[in-house]
Amino acid sequence: MTRSLHDAEDLAQSALERLCQMQSPALSMEALTLLSYTIVRRLVIDRARAAARWQLTELPDEAMPAAISSTHEAWHAISSRQLQTALERCTAQDRQVFELHYAHGLRYGEIAAQLGIAMGTVATRLRRARAQLREELGHLLTDRS
Repeated sequence: MTRSLHDAEDLAQSALERLCQMQSPALSMEALTLLSYTIVRRLVIDRARAAARWQLTELPDEAMPAAISSTHEAWHAISSRQLQTALERCTAQDRQVFELHYAHGLRYGEIAAQLGIAMGTVATRLRRARAQLREELGHLLTDRS
């Protein structure tokens, strides 16, 4: 599925972690095998989606304004470095949820399960991270004026 031994090892590790987190009654070997294949397949799909999302951030700063879709022209002037700096000012918990959602493409429920927190907590942390980024990046825009 991955054509890379390193990626295959990572997938196996991630699948094993997810299997260990599951709290289900004892499964037959056949059911466990099918579940493992399903988990690995979904991980491959998730990683492909995440890679596609992050292609935007791999563009040089000069190309970034053309790649960002925004209704306000001033937001195009923000570089990926400035975005990363603003994100680093968020709390570790808020930043982690933000990155899992936007960088890795996980849904609220997946983030909640992975971190062992409620979906409402995921929503709250994501909302705080967005607000922090708007505040930080908004200051950059007003400083330029």
